[in-house]
Amino acid sequence: NTKAPFDNVLVRKAFSAAIDRETMVRDVVGSGIPATQFAPKGVFGAPDPEVGIGYDPEQAKAWLAEAGYPDGEGFPTVTYRYFSNTLEEALAQALQAMWSETLNVNVELGSMEFPAFLGSVRPEVPLDEMPHMYRLGWSADYPDENNWVYEVFHCTDSDNRPRAACTEADDLAKAAGRETDPEKRKEMYAQVEQMMFGDEVRVAPYYHRGFTTL
Repeated sequence: NTKAPFDNVLVRKAFSAAIDRETMVRDVVGSGIPATQFAPKGVFGAPDPEVGIGYDPEQAKAWLAEAGYPDGEGFPTVTYRYFSNTLEEALAQALQAMWSETLNVNVELGSMEFPAFLGSVRPEVPLDEMPHMYRLGWSADYPDENNWVYEVFHCTDSDNRPRAACTEADDLAKAAGRETDPEKRKEMYAQVEQMMFGDEVRVAPYYHRGFTTL
């Protein structure tokens, strides 16, 4: 969130809206469900219906133009880093193609073995050594939004890997963890999800993993 051109929220919104989540799940992953928010349904406090930014190519182009890059004109080449395995490579290539087709931008891909990759995207890594984009996943420790929006994304009480600035969303996420009224907590978390991933776009969620058993 602090590395140009992604320090501009309009650029982050454009890249999120350019992800065809349905195609990604159906043709690339082969399981799971498309996502526009961080926590999936079934986690306490996860908004239902979902909030956030969905696939909208025209809106994506409009946001990029508003950011000063009409049809990708003048947009710098940016880097996307992923850890080495076949699914991650396929996801990276699909994202690269979607961003190229919708936004007319050039995204260079690079991979690393997982331990090195994880170390390379730590919050303390100097900004000039960071990729512009990278992908991580999350598996819950317990099924409550506190373990999602607060413990993963709070600007000071988590690793805050996106290096997001502190906003009202962080205060609300912290307060929701202390609230005792379940219905009020749900309302608060719905606001936090929309703020973090629809308005600020700290990250761009695009699918929730699924498992098939026989």
